[in-house]
Amino acid sequence: MSIYESALSSLPSVASAAADLRRGCGPVMFTGVGHIHKVLLANALCAKLSRKALFVVSDEAEATRVCEDLTAIGMEALFLPARELSLRKTESTSREYEQMRLAVLTRMAEGNFQAVVACPDALVGYTLPPQTLLSRTLSVKEGDTLPLATLGAFLVSAGYERCDQIEGPGQFAMRGGIVDVYAAQNAAPLRIELWGDAVDTVSYFDVLSQRRTESLKQVAIPPACEIMYDSAEGLAADIEQLAKSLTGKRADAVREELLRDVDRLRGGARPSSVDKYLPLIYPDPATVLDYAPEALVFVSEAAKVKERLRATEW
Repeated sequence: MSIYESALSSLPSVASAAADLRRGCGPVMFTGVGHIHKVLLANALCAKLSRKALFVVSDEAEATRVCEDLTAIGMEALFLPARELSLRKTESTSREYEQMRLAVLTRMAEGNFQAVVACPDALVGYTLPPQTLLSRTLSVKEGDTLPLATLGAFLVSAGYERCDQIEGPGQFAMRGGIVDVYAAQNAAPLRIELWGDAVDTVSYFDVLSQRRTESLKQVAIPPACEIMYDSAEGLAADIEQLAKSLTGKRADAVREELLRDVDRLRGGARPSSVDKYLPLIYPDPATVLDYAPEALVFVSEAAKVKERLRATEW
């Protein structure tokens, strides 16, 4: 225990708050606490209760400060950005934030985190349920059997894009018995070499030189997107049923747009604005809170957080 944890844990107010939280009595509010003291207080409570932390802050600037301060006192902090919804057809959509989110969500689903810092819109936005993320995560270990015949289909179903040579996260390539995958949470792409259907070697490699840089015994490859459907035909049928049920002045125009997506799905393509079908794909969608049900939730400057929530809802 650090000197800060020891000093704060001995304060009657902190001991009382920890006792209340241990009994499930909350929420607990502290007032008159400076910025750095919020972090020290959260660290002390998490250490005292053996719990992880989920920090909710009003803006990205404060999120950056909290992450830096938590890291400075030895508590690894992950920043979870908000996801930009794509509800209209666009020529190209950046998936950088989505890849960052998936890296954090994967660690949360595995329980491999100490603290996560997020703004309200990142906290309440719908995402894939934890069990779906884990079921679409591919575990690769030296000596395991990995059928090439089904591997490509699995990676596509997990949101990866097949290409001749990978250049960035969310892509994979297959050449003979070599499979390259660039997962969101990795700083470098992975190369899996197979002998038949058996995994011979697993390693990181450099994109430019194509040389292996670090060998691995085992690795987990999470999905590459938050919105994934089990069956293109199943989603197409659901959208078709939705289109038939539409009424109102704009029903014909909307129905035409929906049926174009049905044709894309049945033609093997992914709709460019698949986010609008999230209620069809995940009837019971999750939020970040579902990834950390046992974490202590710290809300910094509740009035500001509430104001941003209003803007997010609008």
